Amino acid sequence: MSAELAWAEALERLEANLAGAETLVAELNVDAVTDWAVVSLEGPIPEHLVERARELAARQQKLIDAIPAVMAATSERLRGTHRFRSWGRAERPAVYVDVSA
Repeated sequence: MSAELAWAEALERLEANLAGAETLVAELNVDAVTDWAVVSLEGPIPEHLVERARELAARQQKLIDAIPAVMAATSERLRGTHRFRSWGRAERPAVYVDVSA
């Protein structure tokens, strides 16, 4: 495989993984994320792929910047869920009486 083809395929895999991560952040969809493996590439990136790689790097940075807000929102939702679960709970456990006996 030529170095140029290897670079193009590596960028395609990176784009697919990034799209999955963007979906995760946008929709809190954990299933959208796929495993990522480091790719060993020979030589420098071909000149005509440089802009594409820069755009991917910018998208990655935007995603990195968004993650803390998503984590905070998720944490707040979880706290709300815990509060909801505790509503209506009695201080003591419920007692049941069999009145049919």
